[in-house]
Amino acid sequence: MKQISNILLKPIITEFNKGSNSLLNLSSYVFGISGTLVTLGAIILPYKVLDILNASPVTILGMNLGKNGLLGLISLITGLTASLIQPLAGFFSDKNIKSGYGKRLPFLVVGGIGVSFFSLFLVPVQSVLGLMIIFMIINVFGNLGEGPANALIKDHIESKSFGSASGIFNFSRVLGAAIVLLITLQFMKNYSGPEDSQWFWASIILISIIMSLSTLWSFFSLKPQKINQIPQKINQKKHIEKKWSKNQRKRFIWFIIAFSISVTSLSSLQTFAIYFVSDVVIQSNPAQTTTYIILVLCLTIGIIVIPAGYISDKIGKKPLLILASISGIFGPSLMIPFHTVIPVLIGCALIGISVGLIISLFWAIANDLIPKDFAGRTLGFTAIAFLIGSGLARSSGFLVDWLNIQNHNWGYYFLLLLSSFSFFISPLIVLKNSVEEDQNF
Repeated sequence: MKQISNILLKPIITEFNKGSNSLLNLSSYVFGISGTLVTLGAIILPYKVLDILNASPVTILGMNLGKNGLLGLISLITGLTASLIQPLAGFFSDKNIKSGYGKRLPFLVVGGIGVSFFSLFLVPVQSVLGLMIIFMIINVFGNLGEGPANALIKDHIESKSFGSASGIFNFSRVLGAAIVLLITLQFMKNYSGPEDSQWFWASIILISIIMSLSTLWSFFSLKPQKINQIPQKINQKKHIEKKWSKNQRKRFIWFIIAFSISVTSLSSLQTFAIYFVSDVVIQSNPAQTTTYIILVLCLTIGIIVIPAGYISDKIGKKPLLILASISGIFGPSLMIPFHTVIPVLIGCALIGISVGLIISLFWAIANDLIPKDFAGRTLGFTAIAFLIGSGLARSSGFLVDWLNIQNHNWGYYFLLLLSSFSFFISPLIVLKNSVEEDQNF
């Protein structure tokens, strides 16, 4: 028994002791924060919205809100306000703070603890205003930690390995989301309303524990980064800043535009997925079908994301961006004429290929473009892109409800067309305007 324990624990302990030289340690925080925020937005919030609407109608400006409209409104307001925190957190985490814990780690710890604690308040809240406030607080703490965490690759990884490192970094995001989503869904499929609150509590406690564990792992494993270990000549630093202002800034702006478009796709599908499955897909068990969809998406993304980063380091990013565009346009489009489980799962697999390529390549490109000296604040602008893209997607909830009233399921078909176009165009924008192979600094 002791030998088996040593075999299992020794690799984990060895990796833990590598500190910031380990991609496992660098990506442990995004494992937790991705699993937490994705699950809260994709599963917990839709169920909570249904509870509120079942208790009493919700009226704003004299208009009764449907489930898609209310879900979109809450997601939009909380996301818009909280996302503004990420660039600020990135900006301050770039500073050379005189602390034994380095410049990024304090933000990760405060953010993770805040998310873990305030998630518990989602169970008792029963009003729209209360749900908005709690969800906003959770997103504020989430963005407080996620912004500085995004700069860890630029801090610790050599530029020639950005592709493969981004693949592993984002694989941790996918793995975290997959594990927490699937386990939470197994709890929540037994939930039919406030009378089954034990299942809601089980889901929230699971989410809180995973967030806490990933935060603690980061706190104890990551070695504080020593700022300015290698002195640089003043003229060299000026040259880098000049190079960023002239050659990189324009490409980074185009990258932000493309990223916001891709987020429109991801956010629209993620936000309204549960309602789409229950209202459109022909099946006998919505929870089981949703489980299959999550499995197909996460497996496909997980299979793609690491090799994509590695291959992009070897052959370049352009061929893979074209593949992402082609796969992305067909995935959502397939679900419009075909509503049974198998075609939907095939469409999800195509979406997974596109998403896996996009998140791996886009993250590597972002790290190629930004200067290391202010990686936190620059990557924080991805939160602005996320704000714009998710805002467009979530605000469409009102339109989805209205179109569904005009004709059966037209609102969902509109979302699929929007996602298809966004998946198609965003990699092409990056390919044309942001990619310059072998251009790292």
